[in-house]
Amino acid sequence: MKPLNTIDIDRDISTLRLSSKKLVNLSNKELADLFQQCINQIPSICDYWVEISAKYKRISPDQAVVGEEWAGGPWLTVWGFKYLIKTLEQYPNIDINLDNNYKKKDNTLKVFPTSTVEKLLYMGVEGHIKIRNNMNIHQFNEYRGFESRINTKNPTTTLVLGAGNQSCIPLLDFAYHITTRRSPVILKLNPVNEYLKPVYENMMSPFISRDFLRIVTGDKEIGNHLTNHNGISHIHLTGGYTTYENIVYGRVLEDSEKKSKSTKKTNTKSISTELGNVTPFIIFPGKWSKSDINVQAKKIATAKLQNAGFNCIAAQVVVLDKNWVQADQFIAKIKEIISEQETRYFYYPGSSERVDSFNKSYNTDLLSKDQCDVPYSSYTTNEDDEYYFGNEIWGGAIIFKFIESSSLKDYSQRATSFCNDTLWGNLGCSIIIKPNTEKKFSKEFQYMVDNLKYGTIAINEWCALGFAIPSLPWGGYPGNKDTDIQSGQGYVHNSYLFESPLNGIVRTPFKPFLNIDPPWLITHKNSHKVLRNLTLYLATNSKINLLKTFVHAVLSK
Repeated sequence: MKPLNTIDIDRDISTLRLSSKKLVNLSNKELADLFQQCINQIPSICDYWVEISAKYKRISPDQAVVGEEWAGGPWLTVWGFKYLIKTLEQYPNIDINLDNNYKKKDNTLKVFPTSTVEKLLYMGVEGHIKIRNNMNIHQFNEYRGFESRINTKNPTTTLVLGAGNQSCIPLLDFAYHITTRRSPVILKLNPVNEYLKPVYENMMSPFISRDFLRIVTGDKEIGNHLTNHNGISHIHLTGGYTTYENIVYGRVLEDSEKKSKSTKKTNTKSISTELGNVTPFIIFPGKWSKSDINVQAKKIATAKLQNAGFNCIAAQVVVLDKNWVQADQFIAKIKEIISEQETRYFYYPGSSERVDSFNKSYNTDLLSKDQCDVPYSSYTTNEDDEYYFGNEIWGGAIIFKFIESSSLKDYSQRATSFCNDTLWGNLGCSIIIKPNTEKKFSKEFQYMVDNLKYGTIAINEWCALGFAIPSLPWGGYPGNKDTDIQSGQGYVHNSYLFESPLNGIVRTPFKPFLNIDPPWLITHKNSHKVLRNLTLYLATNSKINLLKTFVHAVLSK
């Protein structure tokens, strides 16, 4: 067996450890300036960034679906960096208008939108942070900042294990940890998207030149070396729970070990994680028009197929009341929209085999109409014990789950219990409810919002929007155990640096303004043009790009 060559990586970690003393003494303003220098690189590299991502995912460069690469790459990266810059420049005197944005009744703080332009760009979208019941708003506001507040001046080094699906994730994870921990980062890319290393090194050169960041690639053996390296103080992983268990326990745990209090760790470094989810959409019954059904079906089809289904919160289970007379009509529309899409290349290793097995093992409806190796599919069930209620499909298949109930109150409780207790993970979920139904059944609706134990709850929207909005915390619901990690521990994004949020709540209108699809929907015809111009507006503050953003959004109809 060929010896593992780790000389360069060991040298990188030594360099980062030496620079950690400089970083802990860096002012917030200086750190903000480094992020701004990175944003300044965006106009010259963003087109190539999207082009190379599309190439490896086998997306034609002139298709609207390229908008997904803008969304999951340059757009969210710039947006996230800009929010952190604002916090760093203003800390600790950040004005979030508590008098107007705090709702005592719900114990929530509105953190989005924050400007008139955002209100125009994201019409009707709101982001709120739910505060823990044992804290009041003044304590919540006081305890934020992490290292900026605590000021330990303790030099550390962080390993970030990057995600392979969305290209913004490694950069946003880096940004959060260098800000909150004041720790240099060695970023190991996932082999799935290590082709982005030149892009990352170009954009992040201001941090690399200061020895605050190193970007490396390698196989599982390199990963093992890094996670066990004495020079690493903290690990952040975006990936799968089996990867987490192998890092912390040296093996994938048996069910009995997950329940045991005596399961011993082989790696005792501190670790934060974001590990995916079997994502539910809970449909609250009501009287829906054909237009209502079409709009909501597009949201769910997007949540399933965006990025070919390779998202940690891709829609997997649509929960429906068996008494809802329009359920079959709604399911049919979702299937129709999915079947109208071009079947994407399954670029993630093992995904096509897994979906193919799903298609052959269940009484599935094959939905793809084009020529493809593995078609999109769906499956309908009344059962509570399904393999894919406890495991991510990670690809283009969706499950429709009917719940028996005696009333809408009973349904709201049963649906909540099913999602909390049966489905694996607690990263994000969505509730779809018509406004007049919400008003009529406000107690039942509020019961779900208050009792669903998820890191993000989205109302009338895919919970991925909670990932996108920089001021919301992104991570599993607090309280996951080390041995039964579910969607992980800790959170990222959270640009206002709150140290103890409970979860994030996203709300959008039941139907969009003027029935114009938002650009993240897979049915948007100008998604790539909208998001390219939005990215350039955020990076340069160009009013021309802002105008083009609005024009291309409106012309999508």
